[in-house]
Amino acid sequence: MTDDNNNPRKYKCKVEIAFPSAISAKHAHDVLVVDDEISGEKVKRNMSLISSITNKTTSMQVTEEECADNSVCEKSEINYEILNVLRVEIEATEAKLLRVSVSSFYDMLTVVLKCYQEFS
Repeated sequence: MTDDNNNPRKYKCKVEIAFPSAISAKHAHDVLVVDDEISGEKVKRNMSLISSITNKTTSMQVTEEECADNSVCEKSEINYEILNVLRVEIEATEAKLLRVSVSSFYDMLTVVLKCYQEFS
């Protein structure tokens, strides 16, 4: 929860899901982005694709924005690989609406991931 009085949607959640390839992340994004939120103005969902950098030895994961401010990323570039990440940001006017929206998103994501398992 944030204290921003100007934003009517004060309850927020950000989820980042790493995919093994760019095409997998793009397909998941394209499948999930078409569904609008039922609550209209009360709930807002934004999905975007971002890159994430993971250290293979420590499994530490940071986004490119965080890496720009972190000198650790520059020290051992060989240990890092670029992964594609689906970032989902959900905002709601009420905590219950946020919980329902996040739960619904995870249900839809589960279907997408099961399809990948079945048909890949």
